[in-house]
Amino acid sequence: MEAETEKKAPELPLYTLDVQAMDLGESVKAVGLELLETESREPVHGKAAAAIWGPALPALAGKEPLVVDFFSHVERVREYCKLQELVFREAANRCLVVTPASAEEMTKIFERFEKETFGMRAGAAAAQEDVAVETELSHRGLDAYQKAAQPI
Repeated sequence: MEAETEKKAPELPLYTLDVQAMDLGESVKAVGLELLETESREPVHGKAAAAIWGPALPALAGKEPLVVDFFSHVERVREYCKLQELVFREAANRCLVVTPASAEEMTKIFERFEKETFGMRAGAAAAQEDVAVETELSHRGLDAYQKAAQPI
């Protein structure tokens, strides 16, 4: 008597990374990334998200400079950066640019500010002050990235 092997569907991963190309102009490479619970398709939040995003985003940037742009609740972010001795600079009216030095610092930032909206820039341009983008961030939030990428 031969036992039949039961065919099982492969187990789905707990989380899925949704990647969508963004058209911000020919000179700009941009993607939208969203970490989702695979079954519910709901965004992942809290420590689980921070544990993934913290090391993933610096890895995606590779050796390129990486900054995190905060444009809401900047007072709280500023105080946190001072207490944690993180490199940051005040930009425009209501924009704070944080330069995490490690995946661990990035993870801690994501844990601490999980409910905040922020953006990220990577590449040579991220290493330098960009008055136009940073001013727009303080006024328009995430929409500033798209406007800044449009040719003048």
